[in-house]
Amino acid sequence: YYGMLAEAEPEEEKETLDAQMIGNILTNIRNRVNSFEFAEVFEILEDVKKYRLPGELGELFAQLEDSMDDLEVEKVRELIENALKQIS
Repeated sequence: YYGMLAEAEPEEEKETLDAQMIGNILTNIRNRVNSFEFAEVFEILEDVKKYRLPGELGELFAQLEDSMDDLEVEKVRELIENALKQIS
């Protein structure tokens, strides 16, 4: 019972992803979306939740997940393109 509650790490103990790592993740997601490897995209999005994301990036990944849930591939590509421009 206790184990289940303790499983989720508090935000402050999560490792923060830096811009380069986020760029790599977004590029990876884009490549997978372009190859229609949607299962892998969902896995990546789940993995990202283990980390702390700076400000609007948390929002970005939430939008990516929503768009993937609806399989709005064009929207996912657009979100990623815009985000990569901001990061670089």
